Amino acid sequence: MSVVLNEVFSDGSATGQWVEIKNTGGGAVLFTNFTLCQFPTYWPFPVGFALSPSAFVVVHWNQTGTDTATDLFTGALGANLAPGSGEVALLDCNGGCPCFGGPACFRDYVEWGSSGHVRSSSAITAGIWATGTFAPAMSGGMSINLIGGSPGNLGCHYLLNAPSPGS
Repeated sequence: MSVVLNEVFSDGSATGQWVEIKNTGGGAVLFTNFTLCQFPTYWPFPVGFALSPSAFVVVHWNQTGTDTATDLFTGALGANLAPGSGEVALLDCNGGCPCFGGPACFRDYVEWGSSGHVRSSSAITAGIWATGTFAPAMSGGMSINLIGGSPGNLGCHYLLNAPSPGS
């Protein structure tokens, strides 16, 4: 299974924040037991949601709307993605692990602005992030983007770029 946190954007407002996920694998990925975490807030994916090979989905954080194959809305969460420093984890809670805590649940992770966020130690133990690394803080209307072809397990695998949700 190859799903990555491809792009993260926040302008600090309640309506200007989203996480883009890409399926880099050759088969569809079923997200029924997946959760997106920006500690301490967790958002479970809709039951039955699947992402086709090479497809993107934009999860509109802390926003309401109508879910589609390319856009999902978390609804009101009470917590924003901070542009200056934060983290997002993609967790697969499909049995066998104490979800929200165990490294075996981690599918992808990114932290920005600084290192050492709450979930970073689990991501490091899972082998999907490296100690002391972080992507740049979002500023000036820019998002953090995974560099195409990179594994995304180091902060230097992410660059600031103009937001491009769904592409």
